[in-house]
Amino acid sequence: REYSEVYYLRDGLYRERLFPGVTAYDNELGGTAVVFSGVSDFPYGLTQAFGFLNETRKAQIAEILSDLDCLPIYYPGDAEVFLKCGRTPDGKLLCALLDMSLDAIEELPLRLDGKLRSAERLLPDGSFSAVGFSEDAGETVLDLTAYPYDPVVLLLDVEK
Repeated sequence: REYSEVYYLRDGLYRERLFPGVTAYDNELGGTAVVFSGVSDFPYGLTQAFGFLNETRKAQIAEILSDLDCLPIYYPGDAEVFLKCGRTPDGKLLCALLDMSLDAIEELPLRLDGKLRSAERLLPDGSFSAVGFSEDAGETVLDLTAYPYDPVVLLLDVEK
């Protein structure tokens, strides 16, 4: 599968396709490999990794992982957020989120691979409390605030 293409723009007018930019293939062990083409010659001595640090590339990676059914949830913003999730035996997502920025994130936006049916937050006493949410332009917005370095543990019931 090809997810993007690389072109040569001649004279600022004519595009000539050179080769696939991002490809994916299924290997014989049942896994999938995704390959990104690129060069390591960046200005100002920056490394190749910085070519991935932009919203366009993030959206592309999210689209590919979602297409491969490998991304049930992600944080769409640009704040420094650590987000880890796993599935419970009953199929819900158990997620740990940590805001590593210096600012609180109010009304936490998330992108889910499905429609959210219910959301609960783990409280300090070990019980769960319901969390309100809304849908806005393809994002699910949770009615809670993530404070810097204050872990948020969520139990999300997502309909595929």
